[in-house]
Amino acid sequence: MGCSIAKPILAVYGSTVKPQTANKARYASAMNKKGPKRDIPASRFRRTLAANLERLMDQYADLNSSPKLEAKSHVKLATINRIRRCETGATLDTLDALAGAFDLQPWQLLVPDMQPDNPPVLTAVSDAEKALYERLAKAAQDVANLRPSFGLHEPPSGTDPTVTDAAATSEPLAKRTPPPQAPQKKPKRAF
Repeated sequence: MGCSIAKPILAVYGSTVKPQTANKARYASAMNKKGPKRDIPASRFRRTLAANLERLMDQYADLNSSPKLEAKSHVKLATINRIRRCETGATLDTLDALAGAFDLQPWQLLVPDMQPDNPPVLTAVSDAEKALYERLAKAAQDVANLRPSFGLHEPPSGTDPTVTDAAATSEPLAKRTPPPQAPQKKPKRAF
């Protein structure tokens, strides 16, 4: 006796209904449709990238339009236009391709107010800069060590920090009387 799989049949309001086969193309296109556009404010990175891209495109005559940039960077025209309008962020690969078109590093496109004729650079710390840092660190330590000689240190434990040396007496703190206070006037009542 063989095992057979029965085709599913649905019973709706007393009548039997066979399920329809789904049209894969229609189902896929319905799933890919996006709802209404949401207004999401552009992040500062998107705005910086768009502004730097505009500056670079203005600077380089051979890349002064989106189609020219597309040809050199191999980034799709729609993506370039969405980045320029701050509608989308750039992936790392896109950022790398756009930067490569201008002979830059990807991080340089994310520096605010980047100047195309003077792009930012990273350099190693020179020996002079290292020596300056060490002198500054030593000077800061010397200033920190000078604090106790100027009376800025904390009082010894067991003493009242509010009492100065001139006001200190031989009486214990509990027997000292507080200084007299000026009498307080009662506020007048308005009727």
